[in-house]
Amino acid sequence: MAGGEKTSSNYMNLLDIRNMPWAISAYELAKSLPQGQLKELTQKQALLVAIGRVVPLVELHFTNNRTLYLTSNGSDLVFEGKWYRADAMLQSLTAPKQTPEINNDGFSVTISAINTEIQEIIEQKGAQNCLVVIRGGVIDDKGEVAACFEYSTGYINNAKLTLDTKAGKLEVTFEADSINANLDKIPGNRPAQAVHKARFPNDNFFKYTGVKNPEEWSHR
Repeated sequence: MAGGEKTSSNYMNLLDIRNMPWAISAYELAKSLPQGQLKELTQKQALLVAIGRVVPLVELHFTNNRTLYLTSNGSDLVFEGKWYRADAMLQSLTAPKQTPEINNDGFSVTISAINTEIQEIIEQKGAQNCLVVIRGGVIDDKGEVAACFEYSTGYINNAKLTLDTKAGKLEVTFEADSINANLDKIPGNRPAQAVHKARFPNDNFFKYTGVKNPEEWSHR
């Protein structure tokens, strides 16, 4: 299966775009500013010129070290040593709504199952409990991935094979539980800043995360 080895963290902070020459030049052009006037963009300025070209980058980590890298972009993409195929295999994605609260909703990835290797993986149950990652790749003016942010991560709990004889399609939908789905309610842990700081003094995670109805939780 296509795809390179992971050489470092797959995650690139979207704020890195602020320093990229193409983004600075695009913003100056959009605002009729002299070229070369700005040295760095603010986050808001960077998003104005970059967020319009975001494509999904999907990773399916099956058993026996078989990994599938897919994108809906018009051409193949390479990011951090990974080659994302732009063929018609990736059919559709469903992802949970993004909210400021901790979200443990599941999601799904549908791909073509015409490939015999995919059929073999399904028959051998090689997808069960396997990792699925959906990222958003920000495309620059050269058609390359300038930055990447994680959208959904989880583990496959079911694989549904669908044959559409009229359309001539054979597809498989991998349904996945969110990585947050195994949070269990037990006394002692609450997703609140005060409780979290007591356990991890240097971590301000909950300071920036809104929780409407605090619940007791922990990892199983």
